[in-house]
Amino acid sequence: MVCGPSIPALGFLQQAVLAHEQGKLELSLHFLKHARESDPVLPLPVFLEGIYLRHGWGCRPDHPESYRCLHIALMLSIDALKATIKFGMGANAPPGLPTPSGARSMVGLVLYEMSASHRFGWGVRKDRGLANQLMELAANLGDVDACVDVGTRSLKHNEKRKAARYLRWASFGGWKDFGTGWIWKVCFLFFFPCTGSNNTHF
Repeated sequence: MVCGPSIPALGFLQQAVLAHEQGKLELSLHFLKHARESDPVLPLPVFLEGIYLRHGWGCRPDHPESYRCLHIALMLSIDALKATIKFGMGANAPPGLPTPSGARSMVGLVLYEMSASHRFGWGVRKDRGLANQLMELAANLGDVDACVDVGTRSLKHNEKRKAARYLRWASFGGWKDFGTGWIWKVCFLFFFPCTGSNNTHF
């Protein structure tokens, strides 16, 4: 049964964050492992452990194990998202179940990092095609960094409508950048031809 994080797991996560902020990365990783043991169905501890293993924070870098942790986190976050879809926020929902938007965001975050693993060959075969597919899935789930990535990549390939759509989504999530006013032009909001004054100017 998928439910919210247990009290011990939350405590360990808070200690992990505090230790990380203090630069005590080994101790932070230690608390993350305890959080994972305390609540094996919670995706966040194993996800963060994967990031620590990727970058060698408080440990030796281990890219294969990092990717394995990310894959586990993806499966757990998908289970949580399925539970939110099944139960919603009704009275029959398990206690502490994440909100639908929170569960969706977690899936998007994990997909974003798995995309990076495939893009750079971190613990898995380098595959830019698969990396791009995972990145677009993450963007479609609302991950802001993924939206920026897909938007800027689309712009490089002259797919301006697609670029505008994803960059608008990123802006809804708080992303800001100079020189992107063109994404709000009418011709990119609707299916109008981009000619004359409606065209982009970079």
